[in-house]
Amino acid sequence: TTEIYTLSLHDALPIYWGYFPDLPGCTTGGETIEAVVENAGEALALYIEESGSVPPPRPLPAILADPEVAGNLTGTELFAAVESHAEPVAAF
Repeated sequence: TTEIYTLSLHDALPIYWGYFPDLPGCTTGGETIEAVVENAGEALALYIEESGSVPPPRPLPAILADPEVAGNLTGTELFAAVESHAEPVAAF
């Protein structure tokens, strides 16, 4: 199944970075915003494969209403939708 997770993008010149609010510890970076979004797909796939189970994605309004996320917003963030194509696998 394909799920769509929200990526929060941030400017930390000379690089950009992003994280998935729904997936603790799942981050990515790059020299451009486009690179961050492109790298996010791979980071998301690796996170899903390694974790074995992931929470379902929340819509952006629910993410923005989350006090933990809202407390860290500066007003300069961008958000991108990133599709997951990886299936969670069970660890044996």
